[in-house]
Amino acid sequence: MLMLPNIPPIVQLNKKEMAMCIAAGKRRRNATGGHFFFGGETYLGEKDITGACGEFAFRKWMFGMGDVDVKETPKGLVRNDCVRNGWRVEIKSMDRPDGNLVIPFDHPVADNVDFIALARQGSSTNEWELPGFMDRASFYKNARKRQLKYAPAMFMAATELYSIKVLKVILGATHNRTGDAS
Repeated sequence: MLMLPNIPPIVQLNKKEMAMCIAAGKRRRNATGGHFFFGGETYLGEKDITGACGEFAFRKWMFGMGDVDVKETPKGLVRNDCVRNGWRVEIKSMDRPDGNLVIPFDHPVADNVDFIALARQGSSTNEWELPGFMDRASFYKNARKRQLKYAPAMFMAATELYSIKVLKVILGATHNRTGDAS
């Protein structure tokens, strides 16, 4: 059987979309008091902007239109990045083109999430690649522990993820996660 390589989609954000993501990231940062504690370090909002860009790119590719949750999410409040037909997706955004799926122990994925998708910045700040996804249970079962420079984390290489195109089929299905017609 011929196996084709998993070529991840590339999503370009235009100037207006980038401005929306930057504004959303700043509002998120302000909701946490201007600082974001991640992996033992405090950041001044760049992680919030990166997250907003990755979420926007995911939705733009997945649903043909981008949007980003601009609601202020106070620290400790569980918020799903994407909900479709009852499926909940957490989008992890990395600001490096070689980024892998990395989740620090002190910032775990909520129990109510079904899938974790990876969005990573390409060769420019407005270019985003969607290399793949993993169901939450399989990620935590198969990911390896790594000591990163800032904190211990769970790690899975982008090459180990399922093609994001499969997730598009799952989320676009006419049946919801309980099997009922939607």
